[in-house]
Amino acid sequence: MTDERAWPPGEGEMAERIRTFDWATTPLGPIEEWPQSLRTSVNLLLDSAKPAYIGWGPELIALYNDPYRPVLGDRNADALGQPSALLFADIWEELEPLLAETLRGTPHHFVERKLRLDGKYPETSGWFNIDWTPLRDEAGDVAGFFGTIAQATDAVLARERLRESEERQAFLLKLTDALRPLSDPIRIETVATRLLGAHLHATRAFYVDLDPSGDGISPVVGFETGAVPLPRGLRLSEFGPRLLETYRSGRTMVVRDAESEPEFELQRDRYRAIGTRAAVGVPLVRSGRLVAVLAVHQAEPRDWTENELKLIGAVADRTWTWLERSRSDAAMRDSEERYRLIVENARDYAIFTTDPAGGITDWHDGAESVFGYAAAEAIGRNAAMLFTPEDIAAGEVEKELAVARTQGSAPNVRWHVRKDGGRVFIEGRTIALRADSGTLRGYLKIGQDVTERRYFEQALAESEERLHSLVVGIPQLVWRAGAPAKWTWASRQWSEFTGQSEEGSRGLGWLDKVHPADRQSALDSWAKAVEHDGFEADYRIHQAATDRYSWFQTRATPVRNAEGEIIEWLGTSTDVDELRTLQKRQQLLLAELQHRVRNILAMTRSVARRTLETANDVNDYASHLEGRLSAMARTQAVLTRNPGQGVDLEELVLDELEAQAARADQYRCRGPEIALSPKAAEVLTLSIHELATNATKYGAFATPKGRVDVHWKDEERDDARWLCLVWSEHGLDLGSFPVRPGFGTELITRRVPYELQGEGEIEMRPQGVRAVIRFPLAESRSILQTDADVKEAAR
Repeated sequence: MTDERAWPPGEGEMAERIRTFDWATTPLGPIEEWPQSLRTSVNLLLDSAKPAYIGWGPELIALYNDPYRPVLGDRNADALGQPSALLFADIWEELEPLLAETLRGTPHHFVERKLRLDGKYPETSGWFNIDWTPLRDEAGDVAGFFGTIAQATDAVLARERLRESEERQAFLLKLTDALRPLSDPIRIETVATRLLGAHLHATRAFYVDLDPSGDGISPVVGFETGAVPLPRGLRLSEFGPRLLETYRSGRTMVVRDAESEPEFELQRDRYRAIGTRAAVGVPLVRSGRLVAVLAVHQAEPRDWTENELKLIGAVADRTWTWLERSRSDAAMRDSEERYRLIVENARDYAIFTTDPAGGITDWHDGAESVFGYAAAEAIGRNAAMLFTPEDIAAGEVEKELAVARTQGSAPNVRWHVRKDGGRVFIEGRTIALRADSGTLRGYLKIGQDVTERRYFEQALAESEERLHSLVVGIPQLVWRAGAPAKWTWASRQWSEFTGQSEEGSRGLGWLDKVHPADRQSALDSWAKAVEHDGFEADYRIHQAATDRYSWFQTRATPVRNAEGEIIEWLGTSTDVDELRTLQKRQQLLLAELQHRVRNILAMTRSVARRTLETANDVNDYASHLEGRLSAMARTQAVLTRNPGQGVDLEELVLDELEAQAARADQYRCRGPEIALSPKAAEVLTLSIHELATNATKYGAFATPKGRVDVHWKDEERDDARWLCLVWSEHGLDLGSFPVRPGFGTELITRRVPYELQGEGEIEMRPQGVRAVIRFPLAESRSILQTDADVKEAAR
């Protein structure tokens, strides 16, 4: 088990080797000093399922992953940390100019490129699909390249085998055309070996019938160029017992170089005598007796290919078939009947022939099944009737015949039109049919109906496109994971929200965008995901645009195969940050409302009690109580109307003055804009109300000449802002008499110090009342005023 803090992470051999390699001895320097760009590239390298390689720095120092080890073969042991030029010295001359372009910023994609690997993968050479991508450092300069390699040899060889098979079939069709009009056995043997010898560029090709002893031969030479003539009276036994044993067992005899192969040492003189160093012989054994051999000789050594051996065997078989036909019409009819049955029962294969102009000459049951035309309806019409209008307009009919005419065959992979107007997708070929003279006789068209598979592939592609559109269209962050917690893909929404690339989120990279305090709980939930058949967790994810974390509700469901095994996880992360904030705010608002109601009831009780204590009678009590409750109500209305702005001091004062004064010129108020906290507004409203009520009854508002001046300012006291509000009445001549303590006096002189930690004083002067109220402007905002603190608390 590796240390989770060790870098690079991973349990593989190459992860361990990279961690423990002495990089200080290389141009890359100590691993702890590697730039983040290189570290990120190494993480991607080790996470890749493909064979991958990194060349970094001026010397392109080698790093690679576990799948790449077979590519290096024996060099794997000491390849890590080597310069690429040294590691691939045997092909560096070929690689260097291409890599130079990559290091200038040009990516390369090589499809089926042939390379010599000197026994490293595992053949000495092969075809590969190779990708080279420039890697850039923190400055944006190309510092190396990232390469992947995938075996393509099998595909190339498969196509080569298909091409050889098609050529072989074309030759066999050509041979068949040449043999079809013949009935003489000698003529059949001559034509078959002549075509075969010329096709293979051999020295000699011939056919021999053996005498009853199975040893003496009578060769019929169909092709011979520059060869020593075969002597008469030859016997197979002269070429050693192995030859007879091989032929009698029905096996093909293959000689690649009689001069160098040890098993032919005793027969070399006989091979020299007939000017032959390489040979292939295909026997015909009937009822346990060797009756004939078709042979091909070469004056030089020759490494016969599998395709050539198959062709010689096929020609032998075809020749023997035609020979037997010439000997027995019944056998020939049986052979044709078997062929007809095969063709007619290939119901998914449309097989028919045309003349050189494309007119249909033969129409088999498979073609009728695929296209819907009966033979009588199709024969004589041009095969172009099967093409779609758009292909006809594009000249595809003429192009296909031209390719088949010049190259022997042409692919026929496209949509076709049935008799009923429906369309059918055909995968097949059009093969030119030529006579022995080379004259074009027509075309053989063979194709398989793959419409159902085509529709399925299209439906699958459309389904995947719809799924992709759905994924990129929903607001959730969508992702996929292979093993629990190991992401393999993230949607565009994830990258847009977090600023992290899709590649960067893979593996455990997504954890980098989770709040550090939530990462362990997320991993703990993943540890229980398999047991609980699902993943559920709430954690905070970093938003790149705002540089803050938001709460997300994350859920994932396992995807299982037919055996019930989990093959991947599909997950979404839904933004619930606003919901959590609203829930928290609702709780705090409820608490604040309860607190506010208690305060209002307590204040109402206090006002009612003090009003009763100072009232002269019931009417006086009712009048004072109504005015005071109205003042409190106005304050509460302002608080709830503008919860995020506090209570404007000027508005509070003007409300009371306008309610009490008879004329607007009886008062003046001035001062800076100040917002009061709820508690300060409640106390100050009642104070101003009491002063305004007294002014109406006994003071400035009770006489035409009376005036009220209210002004305020904020001042610094003990490193805090204080409000200083002064109420002054003018235009009166009251004389000198003491102030009678009442509810207003108590509010100013006692509640301001107690409730607001301030100061209050009131003075009865001859010209009118003067009151001064001072208290600190505290920043004690409630939940009812703003949601800023609520959101912070929710986090």
